[in-house]
Amino acid sequence: MNGQTTLSKFKEKQKIADDYIKKVNPYIKPEPLRFDLRGYSNYMKEHNIAAKDVTDDIYEKFQL
Repeated sequence: MNGQTTLSKFKEKQKIADDYIKKVNPYIKPEPLRFDLRGYSNYMKEHNIAAKDVTDDIYEKFQL
């Protein structure tokens, strides 16, 4: 009985791992962000701007 319990737990954990790999495939390189996130974040901190107050002009400054 102990072997069957261990096997069923293994299968459950294996299914969780397989589902995760299907959802987030680690073998495919993601597309580049094409946005200067560090510069954007520094600009927001320096000018004390909240995320809800960002205009399109500010956003466009940091697009690559």
